[in-house]
Amino acid sequence: MLKALNVAVIGGGMAGLAAAATLAEKGIKSTLFEAGSQLGGRARGVAVEFNSQVVSLDNGQHILLGAYHETLKLLAKVGMPEEQAFMRLPLMLEALTPNGKLAFKFAAPSFLPHPFDQLMGFLCCKGLTLGERFSVVKFMFGLKQAN
Repeated sequence: MLKALNVAVIGGGMAGLAAAATLAEKGIKSTLFEAGSQLGGRARGVAVEFNSQVVSLDNGQHILLGAYHETLKLLAKVGMPEEQAFMRLPLMLEALTPNGKLAFKFAAPSFLPHPFDQLMGFLCCKGLTLGERFSVVKFMFGLKQAN
């Protein structure tokens, strides 16, 4: 007869949280240990001062890109609705100069389907010359054809 297991899970990042959820699903008790002040590992939110205000930024996009399907499975496993977990916004990137002026702005219009939203975003972005805009679009088409 097996003794009751109690497994130590080290780290409250995505892998540790997934391990603890999988163990719980199989009826195995676990204790999660996390050195940081909050769960999430490299995918946690961070507080940043911006324009004399402290704002919370999501630091986890790079984690989601490589494991998006697995992240969605984990959310479903713990009962978290996808709509509640993510704030889906159209793609927008801005870069400011050191003195706070807008140097670059890319905004993909949400009314166009992908990839036309990105095409229009690059053709209309601020901070690039017309030639640079067309070079970016040409480069993107080359990447697409290489796949």
